[in-house]
Amino acid sequence: MNAFTSLQERAERAAAWVLARPSRRGMLGLAGGAAFALTGVLQAAAWASGVGVSGAARVVHTAAVLVAGVAAWVLMGARMRRSSAAPGAGAFWRLWVVLLGAAFVAVGVEWAGPDGLTDAAARAYGFTGRDAPASFLTFAAMLALGAGELLTACYVLRRLEAFVLFRRTRASVQVWYGVLALFLIASALTAFTPPRDGLPEWVGIAAAIAATASLLSAFRIQWVVYLPLREKLAVIGLALLTLITSAVLLEADGSVLAGDFGYVLFYDRALRSFAQFAFAFATTYSGVALLFLFFHLPTTQDYQRQTGERRALQSLTDLIGEVFDRPRLADAIAASPVLAGIASRAWIALPDAAGALAIAAAHGLPVADAEAAADLPALLADATRENVTRPGAAPGTHAGLRIDDAASDARVRPGRGVGTLLALPLVARGELLGLLVAVREVARSFEQDDADALRAFAGQAALALDHAALVEERVEKERLRRELDIARAVQQRLLPQRTPRPPGLRVAASSMPALEVGGDYYDFADLGGDRHAFIVADVSGKGTSAAFHMAEMQGIFRALTAAADVSPATFLRGANRAIGPALSGGAFVTALYGVFDGAASTFTFARAGHCPPAVVSADGTASYVRTQGMGLGLDRRGRFEASLHEQALPVAPGDALVLFSDGLVESRSPDGEEYGYDRLLALLAEHGGRDADALHGTILADLERFLAGEPYGDDLTLVVLAWHGLPAGAAPPNADDVRAREPVPAAEPAPAGAAESVPAIPRT
Repeated sequence: MNAFTSLQERAERAAAWVLARPSRRGMLGLAGGAAFALTGVLQAAAWASGVGVSGAARVVHTAAVLVAGVAAWVLMGARMRRSSAAPGAGAFWRLWVVLLGAAFVAVGVEWAGPDGLTDAAARAYGFTGRDAPASFLTFAAMLALGAGELLTACYVLRRLEAFVLFRRTRASVQVWYGVLALFLIASALTAFTPPRDGLPEWVGIAAAIAATASLLSAFRIQWVVYLPLREKLAVIGLALLTLITSAVLLEADGSVLAGDFGYVLFYDRALRSFAQFAFAFATTYSGVALLFLFFHLPTTQDYQRQTGERRALQSLTDLIGEVFDRPRLADAIAASPVLAGIASRAWIALPDAAGALAIAAAHGLPVADAEAAADLPALLADATRENVTRPGAAPGTHAGLRIDDAASDARVRPGRGVGTLLALPLVARGELLGLLVAVREVARSFEQDDADALRAFAGQAALALDHAALVEERVEKERLRRELDIARAVQQRLLPQRTPRPPGLRVAASSMPALEVGGDYYDFADLGGDRHAFIVADVSGKGTSAAFHMAEMQGIFRALTAAADVSPATFLRGANRAIGPALSGGAFVTALYGVFDGAASTFTFARAGHCPPAVVSADGTASYVRTQGMGLGLDRRGRFEASLHEQALPVAPGDALVLFSDGLVESRSPDGEEYGYDRLLALLAEHGGRDADALHGTILADLERFLAGEPYGDDLTLVVLAWHGLPAGAAPPNADDVRAREPVPAAEPAPAGAAESVPAIPRT
């Protein structure tokens, strides 16, 4: 068997190689035509010489017929694979038409075929009377009908092969090619037997073995169960016609188109035997198919329902990937049980805007009738209470509620044509997404397989609804992400697009939000006369709300610095008064506002609850300057003004001021350790005397190493001011403005009336 299988696989590979290219197919056709032409030459020589085709000539003749048959078999198979229909009425129709044509030709030849011949020719071929070819016309008809029998036998077996190998398996392929091999062997054994002599007994035994083996293939009728009722009835009629036609041809001396003359028998007895096997198999297979078709007629409705179930499930599966519109999805889910033939009517309930279940779609009845047919809240409550997953069921499928005698059930309203009801909750990822209700008009009409099929529908429907919700959520998230990208770009434009470069002062600044947008803010303003204002602010919290308040801080800063030359303390009092009413829910803003005076070499600032600035001298001394002050918006009465203190710091060339938000010192490493004020101060002391850009980059690089890939815990803003002194030739400051290089005492709290001097901020 292994050797036969290997030979069969090699033959299939060789056929595939030949059919792979048109040029090879053409060469195979030429080879088949040449082989058949050779048989004509041998027959003509035998007829002319009066000796007959025998001995070595008979061996060559039979081999040439075999080559022509193989070529026809391979090319016919390729043609059928490209164009033939699946097993059914269409294929049986084609088979019967070919057999009927052969039968008509056989009858015509028998009635009007050429006959009569000379005694010499008759003796040469071993024939007597009108059985011998009498003329060239008889000889030509013999060759033509021999070719016709060869092609017809190949076509019949190729067509039946599609039926036998439907849903092929390795075993079925081996049995089929084994049957063909037995046909060839049994036919070859008859090649050297004279046309009118009886066959030896051992040849009959081989033929019986081949016929018995063919029965194994004849009982492969799996295609019958997949036919709808109308097509089954059509195939019954065609199979009966095929049975009769092939039986008639089989009785005609086993020769296609043979008639009384025996044209093909005279041409090649082995070919006649092979055709006899082909027609015998066609007769047997048609008879077995008739029996199977009659037995499967009662199961047609069940199969059609199963087909409808598969199609409905497939449509739901397609909807999972294609439909995200809830109304359309609800319509498809409600229609699926009805279209599959499981239920007569069905409807689906989905959560409405208020979260309560309401009927979203119905099939087989209006939505209003579905609402009146049953108590939906009661069905939902009982279906979810009895919602026990069946053993072996797919995830997401649930037992639900089954009412076999709905007419007597209080949950179903009478007079609505509901005999049996099945309510199935649609659950995905533990969440109730809806309720599917399927009904039939007759009581106790849902069988167990019907209920299982409906549960499968419910599982697919839940997946479709869940997938649609996920896609909807993803679309919404993508929309929000795009809007946040726009907000981030807008917020970045609110920050300074370039740093100022006043004489002797270098500035480096950056701000990085923890989320898409943040609440940190920094800005600069030229106050004139070598004086520049600087602000760093931090809105409590993160995200969009903090970003809105950050934008308000920009408006306040621009308005106050443009309206008047205000001191840092006065600025913060005005800012507190302006932004306080806009803050809610415990939100507040910390800020540090300072004025750098290049002429006086001082930095005067006030701090409203913000991180203290760090002062780094050229010799590496670093310290924080802490002043009092509470956050903006925490108090709108006198406590804020009373807590606010202003500080003036003298600066020398080489000194630097570092202003930052708490996102810098409160960032944490993967181990949870905080970066902290001490680490920052030690870093500043180590790298004191550097330029603003270099010191700014050093701080951020050290923070990145500390975080080791962890994100910032909060929005981070860093501003570095490095004082290099006024350039040579600049006018020295007025002596009255020069202050000693020692800390200036903190300013006294401004009186309550001082706040009234803060300029009004225009509304924007």
